[in-house]
Amino acid sequence: MAKIDWIVEGQFGLRKHPNTKNLQIIYKRPGMKQYSTKTAGTADRNEAKLKAIEFWAQAPIKEELGVRVNGITFKTIAEQWIKELPSLVKRGLRGATTAIDYPPVVNRYLVPSLGKYQIDAITDTHIENYWTWRDEYWSEHAIEQVDYFYRSVKTKTEICTDNNNLTHARIRDAEGNDIKYVVTVPDKGKKTVRAIKSLPSQGALKRDAMVLGMIFEYARKKGYTTRDRIPGITVPKRLDSKRNKSRLSFSWDQMDAIISKLALYDAQYFMRLNETPGMPTDDMRLLHAKRTLSVLIKMVYFTGIVPGKEAFNLKWKHVRATTKDAWGHKQQVIQVAVGGGKNEYRVREVIPKLKLWKILERWEGESKYTEDEDYIFSNLKGKQIQSMDKSFRTLMEELRGENSKDHRWNDKFVLYSFRHTYCTHSLQMGENIRSVASNMGHSDTKMVEKWYGHDKPVDYAAQLEKDWDSKL
Repeated sequence: MAKIDWIVEGQFGLRKHPNTKNLQIIYKRPGMKQYSTKTAGTADRNEAKLKAIEFWAQAPIKEELGVRVNGITFKTIAEQWIKELPSLVKRGLRGATTAIDYPPVVNRYLVPSLGKYQIDAITDTHIENYWTWRDEYWSEHAIEQVDYFYRSVKTKTEICTDNNNLTHARIRDAEGNDIKYVVTVPDKGKKTVRAIKSLPSQGALKRDAMVLGMIFEYARKKGYTTRDRIPGITVPKRLDSKRNKSRLSFSWDQMDAIISKLALYDAQYFMRLNETPGMPTDDMRLLHAKRTLSVLIKMVYFTGIVPGKEAFNLKWKHVRATTKDAWGHKQQVIQVAVGGGKNEYRVREVIPKLKLWKILERWEGESKYTEDEDYIFSNLKGKQIQSMDKSFRTLMEELRGENSKDHRWNDKFVLYSFRHTYCTHSLQMGENIRSVASNMGHSDTKMVEKWYGHDKPVDYAAQLEKDWDSKL
């Protein structure tokens, strides 16, 4: 064993391993049965000593927070994840473009900002700081690698050539503000004129959040972190984003809070129903609305269907349908009618999470109107419900009051957010992108990833039915 230069005898010190250039920190914390080592990252003994002292001073703080003393960095985990992407694509667990599109996101944005931090020590604050850093990076590097400039009389135009041999002309106004840029493809003569955005698009930030979620989930499965150590990853809302309202999604911990709140709604409904069978109509209507909202949210969250026209048009016959998958196996599905006019519609088949079948079975047992042509979501008179927005707003107001210190609840979520949450959580759990997109009724997967698939959801029934019990 190499000679140890103890800084504190028997507790921590430095040693030179024969197979490495850098010095190693060797240490033994209280409760450890044997010594452990980590690289000091330098061959300079004085510098290594300072790092060892800093490491030892931080160790009790990490232990108190439940963080590993000698954890692995985000950069190391991200690099491991990138290496496994081609294998995931080959096995059909990721889209074909994943191994091409995601590594640049990791290497250009995530690692420079978060790479140095220990994976299980990254907090909500680090994520919030990342979004700020991301905006600043974009403003500085919107168009890079300028080779030469041409300046016109009325406007200023910067012309540059990037590594793909595409020519960019960046046009500025008299005050030097970027207006737009023109991209010219050599030999093809194609030109694309685009406005230069001052900030990264909402879609780009959602992509970053999706990749972040995948990396943290990968780290959790590998045992480098735990679920309670994974920070909330919520994309900041752009005030000028017209579509932002309907594109928000809930984080895992937010969904935990929502499911718990809905369980309370359900308990109140059953308790009052059993205690006071003849309760006033208004009271019964309120409790029935809460119970209906509970089932509706779970329906959307466990299927990804549209909470308006698709969910409210569901009849009991639509959840009693069966079909056969590509291998001839009988499969229970939910039939969703979509289309235009009264006589123009088509039916698509949706595979829900298995947990939903038990929820629907109980809901059917409670309902008075369960014939094939009866609506699943109906009022006390059996008529089709047209909207649950008021009940949803009440739910969100209650959750905001209970989580007043959490700014994420201030976002203007809508029922449609559960559809986006289905998509986000499905991808973070490693489900096949093509099957998830198809299950949601997309004709292609542009909204999720630039990948097109012709597979039917029923062909991926076993994968789509997987419950999220490890999360909720």
